[in-house]
Amino acid sequence: MDTESVKTPGRKDDQGKLQWSLLPIESVEQEIKVLMAGADRYGAYNWQLVDNAIERYTNAIFRHAAEIQKGNIFDEDGFRHSAHIACCAHFLEWLYIYNLRKATHETPEQRCGGTNANPKS
Repeated sequence: MDTESVKTPGRKDDQGKLQWSLLPIESVEQEIKVLMAGADRYGAYNWQLVDNAIERYTNAIFRHAAEIQKGNIFDEDGFRHSAHIACCAHFLEWLYIYNLRKATHETPEQRCGGTNANPKS
């Protein structure tokens, strides 16, 4: 095909697909650093095993937010409290998804966007 003679733009059917470019990579990098420090301290994925995790990570979000309100930007580990809040929020979202899947016995097809999946997941 002679691409020089083509006058119309190429086609890419990506409407309705996730726009990962909207996620600010700089803040995600900070969250990953917090996660890596947590993995060194507690073990990778330990956060998934915490008893009463939803309550405890919600409390952690408020503790970190209170520190920011007091003017303390950095936690004792050297990372910003806001990065810890973001990690805890991701933990909560994962826990809600995980618990919903357990409660509804969601199938792999539904998780991957099958016909019965929630379109906003």
